[in-house]
Amino acid sequence: MSADVRSTAGPGPVDHIAYPPAPWQLAGHACFSVFVLPAAQLPTTPDGFEPLVIARHGVVIAGWVEYRGGSVLEYGELCAAVAGRFRGRPAATVTHMWVDSEPSREGGRALWGYPKELAELDLRLSPGGSAAAWAAGREVAHGTFRARFRLPRLPRVRTGTVQVVGGRLAPIPCAGDARPVLGRGTFSPAPDGPLGFLATGRRVATFGVQDFRATFG
Repeated sequence: MSADVRSTAGPGPVDHIAYPPAPWQLAGHACFSVFVLPAAQLPTTPDGFEPLVIARHGVVIAGWVEYRGGSVLEYGELCAAVAGRFRGRPAATVTHMWVDSEPSREGGRALWGYPKELAELDLRLSPGGSAAAWAAGREVAHGTFRARFRLPRLPRVRTGTVQVVGGRLAPIPCAGDARPVLGRGTFSPAPDGPLGFLATGRRVATFGVQDFRATFG
């Protein structure tokens, strides 16, 4: 079962892009890097969200997700989120996101307010491997991850982000289980690209998520 929405891809004839209704069942691998950067360089966040700032520095988590078999849609994703608080509780809000699937872009925007844009992604994650993304013919970022220690599978936990949906900031729930992976990696944003602000920061950690299974939204 799916719903039809109008494409926001640009001028011209209106296209109808079908996307699955919420919630989405998703599975795959991911790897993320944690950056600490000057608070003045943090991307703009929605009103009502309070970025975490310690000693004039904030935290951004950026990384790659490869949604594979078992997912309602199979696609790749690059995202960046600012860590902070919402209604007095720890939270994060996604400020940048690219996917290589039009149904994912349209569904993510319409259902949960994610700022998804289309891009070309070359993801080879397990979760170790390499990743790269290009938008409008220009590189957005590239990176690598080398898995060293695979930890026991975690029980199902509740996570999520907060996004602007229908003009108000709201929690976007996610519940799932996965196997954390520790290792070493790189994350290199194009200095003149939309994630160039990360170049002003310091990458302090990299980790992977193997064989996650999640119910989103």
